[in-house]
Order: sequence, then structure tokens, then C-alpha cells
Amino acid sequence: MAEEWGDLTATFVYDGEIPSESPLKVTTDVEFCGKFKLVDESLVVNPESKGIANVFAYLYIGRTDTPPKVHPSYDKSAKDEVTVDNNKCRFEPHAAVLRSSQTLLMTNSDEVGHNCKVDTIINSPINYTIPAGGKLKHQFTVAERLPSRVSCSIHPWMSGWLLVKDNPYMAVSDKNGKLVIKNLPVGQWTIQFWQEKAGYIS
Repeated sequence: MAEEWGDLTATFVYDGEIPSESPLKVTTDVEFCGKFKLVDESLVVNPESKGIANVFAYLYIGRTDTPPKVHPSYDKSAKDEVTVDNNKCRFEPHAAVLRSSQTLLMTNSDEVGHNCKVDTIINSPINYTIPAGGKLKHQFTVAERLPSRVSCSIHPWMSGWLLVKDNPYMAVSDKNGKLVIKNLPVGQWTIQFWQEKAGYIS
């Protein structure tokens, strides 16, 4: 019997001299946030492996395309919470994926207040204040075409990304530039890759 499912793996490697980290200017809550040596995370390259972190990969489904059947292994995570934490005056993780059946949990591990602003296009954008040690839940019910920017109006250097889709076939590359999308149904599919500094990657 032929296999009905397969995994997609990819590794993103920086070709060239590794860019140096650019420090971010801390302008608010300097006494607290200034302790953390914050740097620009729009392009994160591992100096050892040259892997590029935070590259999104996701299944492209056109308006007239039939959505793929979803492998049963994804059933148990369909209602999970996905956490984006305000931690050391940055977002952790910097890039996250969220299914429309899942709930976004925004937390604040810091000693200062933050707000979590997500600039979605198809869903209504959100902008919640989260006090020190606080948490808040939100659900986006519709898939977004592209990753949405996450920011904090109180601390304007803070930036992250959230990809909302209505299927589980998406992933983000780790610190070594590796990602895997498990149990895709057999067939011909289009996978899109996106990185915040470069946009679409071919």
C-alpha cells in the first residue's frame, strides 16, 4: 500500500558574511529594559551553523483550491493555547504559528506593563494592555494571508510575528534554520516561505 502522508523538511542557511547584531535603543522603562542587551531580530543568523531563524513555511491554498485533508495526529492540538510572552522586553517567541481553532495566550513575565498589538488584516486587529505578571487570551477565527506584526506601543522597539492559518500545515525555522511540516497528504502542493526582512523567499 502506498504511503498517504509525507513530511516536508527545509533548512535555511545564510550565504555570505554573517551580519553583526544591531543593538536596539531602549527609550522606555530604561532601568528595567536596559538590562537585557536587546538587539534587532529582523534577521537572526546562527554564527555556528549559519542557519536563519524565524522563517515561516506554510501551505498555499488558493480560493478555488480544495483544502487538504488533515492528518489525525493534529486532532489533539487543534484546541491548544499558543503562548506569546513579553519576556525581557521582547516577544518570546519572535515568530509563532497559530491555527484558527487554537487560542492565542499573551503573557507578561516582566516587572513592567506591556501591550500586545497584533496587526491582522482579515481578522479585527487587537491591542491589549497586559500588566506585569498578567495574561490574556484571544482567538482569531479566520486565516490570514501573511504573517501579522506583533508590537508593543509602550516599548516601540519590540517586534514579533504571528501567522494565523485554518490548517496545521505550517512551521517556523529554529535557531539552526531547520523546520519540518509533518504529515502532509500525498499530492502536489505549493509551499510558501516568508521572512520578515526579505518577504517571500523562492
